[in-house]
Amino acid sequence: KKEVEKETETDMNANGTVTTETETDVDYVVDLDESERRYNEAEENVRIAVEKGDTEAEKAAREASRDAKESWEETKAAMKEAGQDTKEAFNRTLEKMKVE
Repeated sequence: KKEVEKETETDMNANGTVTTETETDVDYVVDLDESERRYNEAEENVRIAVEKGDTEAEKAAREASRDAKESWEETKAAMKEAGQDTKEAFNRTLEKMKVE
């Protein structure tokens, strides 16, 4: 599991314009797409096993599907948390700039 590497830089120039640059690890987007792809593939394997009537394959496919869904949900939660952390950091920076 990767940690989000984010850097938020906020500057106010002489005329009072605030500029914010945020950099987030784009691997999370790739991870999310990959996690979703694995889940969808696992669900397809369940469907195929059910159609064939192969109970052993169905059992294994359902377990793989549960694991893939859990991974996908964890990745989505991590992305949401990273976005919230970035938003909070931005808001704290703006508050500090108002004080100064």
